[in-house]
This record gives sequence, C-alpha cells and structure tokens, in this order.
Amino acid sequence: MLFSEWLGKMYTMEQYLQECIAPVCKEYHLTGTEMTMLLFLYNNPEKNTATDIIKYSRMAKANISKAVEHLIRRDLLTRTRDARDRRVVHLCLTETSECMMPDLLGAAERYLRGIFADFSPQEMRQFSEFNSRMAANAESRMQKTQNNP
Repeated sequence: MLFSEWLGKMYTMEQYLQECIAPVCKEYHLTGTEMTMLLFLYNNPEKNTATDIIKYSRMAKANISKAVEHLIRRDLLTRTRDARDRRVVHLCLTETSECMMPDLLGAAERYLRGIFADFSPQEMRQFSEFNSRMAANAESRMQKTQNNP
C-alpha cells in the first residue's frame, strides 16, 4: 500500500467520524476534542488527569487545557487536587455530563458500526490484533527516536 493511499483512507475515516459526532456535538455545544475527553474520562475513570488524557489519547496539550477550562466553566467537569500530591489535579464528570453519555456513546457506537459494517466477528478480532500490533510498533519507534535524537 502506498503512503498516500493510507493517508487517504485515514482521512476518509476521520471525515466519517466527524459526520457521526457532529449532531451530538452541535446539540450539546461541544467540540470534537471536548466530546473525546468526556468519553475518555467516562471509559477510563482511573486515568483522570489532563496528563493521562494527553498520554493516552495523544491529543495536543494546548487543546486539552483549553477544553478542560471550557468544560469546567460549563459544569461538565470538576477539578479536584490530589490529597497526597497537590500538583496532581483529578478531573471528574459531573451529573450534567453523565446525563449526556448515552448520546455521546451512541454517536461513537454509530461510527464503529458504520466502519465495521461488513466485518465478521473473526475479522473484528483480527483487526483488533493488527491495530494493537501497529500501535505497539509505532510506540516502539517513537521511544527509539526519543531515546536517540
């Protein structure tokens, strides 16, 4: 597969994702980053700092910082200092954002159902395995690059 072909396919899937989440983002006045953050915190309650979100989602720090402030102002997130380390700030969904979750999860599910519409259960498992291997390869290469600039 050519690199340009790969990029084109990734771009198409990103466009479809935006199409799937746009109605929910519009309804709740959220950006894609804000929706992603809320879903991340919902699905990973133990990874509840901005640093965790940056590390695991690979979203830009500036985008996360801006989104956190906006979500706090809208009462969709709360911020709590860690009892043992005051430098650590935990983010938590509010009751308001919890009420939005069925719609946010529904949009994410629509996207997944769409892109995997004609995949068999075996193909889904294979894709998951391939995707995990690709991510591990990328992570390994990035670590090598960071250790040997």
